[in-house]
Amino acid sequence: MIIDPPTPIRARPVVVSNGATGPAGGPTGATGPTGSTGTTGATGPQGIGGDRGPTGPTGTMTGPTGALGFTGPLSNNTPGATGPTGETGPTGPTGYTGPQSVVTGPTGATGPTGNTGVAGSATNTGPTGPTGPTSGATGPTGPTGQTGLAGVSGVTGTTGYMYIPQGGGNALWQWGRVSMNGTSAVVTFPVTFPTACDVVQFNASALDASGQGLFATGITTSGFTVNSPGTLTGTVYWVAIGH
Repeated sequence: MIIDPPTPIRARPVVVSNGATGPAGGPTGATGPTGSTGTTGATGPQGIGGDRGPTGPTGTMTGPTGALGFTGPLSNNTPGATGPTGETGPTGPTGYTGPQSVVTGPTGATGPTGNTGVAGSATNTGPTGPTGPTSGATGPTGPTGQTGLAGVSGVTGTTGYMYIPQGGGNALWQWGRVSMNGTSAVVTFPVTFPTACDVVQFNASALDASGQGLFATGITTSGFTVNSPGTLTGTVYWVAIGH
């Protein structure tokens, strides 16, 4: 229930033509209390929408690329059918020629023998070439070779010597025998060594009394002395080499 507020009462002056203005009316009465709010009326029907406006122009700025999405889990279902084969791409450039192989391949089988050609004519002999010179010119004479070594020379016998040619001169080989009855004997060479006696070697036909053997002293270019620690009676055979 809606209760209207009381209407304020105002005194209105009475206008009398040509009369004096009366005194003002009494004071304005107090404002009555505000009535309670009325119930909200029912919602009216929705209005009809207006026409759709024209599409605005396409923006010129491309938005930023979104972040790469995560890889989904591997499917455990049966794989899908293989898609159709794409078109063959263009042929790539020719690669460079590789190094030649050092391994020789096996020899191929021998081909069949060809047919024998037609025999040539025996009368188509070419002209005879000119005769060459009888002999070439004699070359220059070579240098004279070195003089060869002299042959071996000497004297043979129980006592003798022999010259043996060598590049730097002759080696001299002498030999002989001497009788000995005591502790020493002097040996004289058949010829004197030009420079030196290098080695002497000897043995005896019997042992000396001491059984210690023989030794040489006083070796020169003309001879030496053979000695025995004890008395020796016999023959001493000797060989001497020098130059």
